Amino acid sequence: MDKPGQALKRTIQRQREGGETVERRMMSKPPAPYLPSNLTGTPTLMDYHPEEIARQLTLIEQKLFLQLKPWELLNQSWTAADKEKAAPNILAILQRETRTRLWVGTDVVKQPTIEAAAQHITQWIKIAEKCLNLNNFSSMVPHHCPHANRPTLFSN
Repeated sequence: MDKPGQALKRTIQRQREGGETVERRMMSKPPAPYLPSNLTGTPTLMDYHPEEIARQLTLIEQKLFLQLKPWELLNQSWTAADKEKAAPNILAILQRETRTRLWVGTDVVKQPTIEAAAQHITQWIKIAEKCLNLNNFSSMVPHHCPHANRPTLFSN
């Protein structure tokens, strides 16, 4: 085996044994948060700045991606019979994407009027654009594709 292959094999072995963890730190101060405009009652989606929601989604996704182990990506282990053991972090990422997609779709259809639904769709598109600016493609996709979710069809 060539030297890079051997180094990768040793790294994977150390990670499997729990001897090595990958930890990344921010090199600069985080940006100031955008506070919701409604601080007296329970804030709604429309009270939050799209960039703040995108930032929070990105932090959640980053944590999930940093937990991925290289062997989880081999042989489509997330589809195996023992997928909970073989690829728990991939399953967590997929579950998070599903929850986000359901959140977007449910938020749109629960609006009492078409105008309100249009405002929420616009907000979700803004959030998706902010996710794109943050290079968070995983959280961006469910915002642009809620129509792939059956509940987003209006009944009246």
